Amino acid sequence: MPTVILMYHRLSREQAQPYAVPVPAFTRHMRMLAASGASVVSLDAASGMTKAARRSRHLQVCLTFDDGCEDFYTLAAPILSDHGFTAAVFMTTAFIGKTAPFDGADTTFLSRSMLQELHAAGFAIQSHTATHQDLTTLSPDALMQEMSGSRSMLEDILGAPVHHVAYPYGRYNESVVQAAAGAGYRYGYCAGHCPSGPYTTARMAVHGGDSPLAFSLKMKGIAGSLRSLKCTLRDRVFREPAS
Repeated sequence: MPTVILMYHRLSREQAQPYAVPVPAFTRHMRMLAASGASVVSLDAASGMTKAARRSRHLQVCLTFDDGCEDFYTLAAPILSDHGFTAAVFMTTAFIGKTAPFDGADTTFLSRSMLQELHAAGFAIQSHTATHQDLTTLSPDALMQEMSGSRSMLEDILGAPVHHVAYPYGRYNESVVQAAAGAGYRYGYCAGHCPSGPYTTARMAVHGGDSPLAFSLKMKGIAGSLRSLKCTLRDRVFREPAS
């Protein structure tokens, strides 16, 4: 069974938003994970799984958080720690220690000291590029700056290697994949339906309005499998000539 990689963005003490999961809902998600008997594994473990592990029927889930909002430190990390769960934060390095408009609201991001503290506590800090641009629109030089600049800054802050990069908006093309490899990353992450490979690893987005049933389907990988089947059938309909 492939590892299911869930993608969160931020938590909220207020009502649900597309990219903000209310704290009570997130707490319920973690309780559901714990009750399911699934193993919550690190990003390194998920990406380095052997073929034998992938054939296992035991559910394995990896938790990831994009952008690097401060609420991961204040809200998510304590809940995760209460359950003994680990997670990975994909940090946009230009945001470190800043408060700025983002996704329609003023957002405070993780500071250098918070990143170091989270890293010391066992949470993975990985790259979400330098400035959160659509990588598919950039020149080769700008693309490499986004990739290399973020990686080198995070490695300087953490004193540890950074091997993973999540593409902003989940968008990528062949140039993005080549730039990720050229910048020294070992793994790249997209969103939704994408071909499986070291630099095109799919994640399943968790939204603020997801019902418990929707989260259960995502947690078990069922939602992703259904979406992949739907996309495959759609591609065949539009690509294959009529007989």
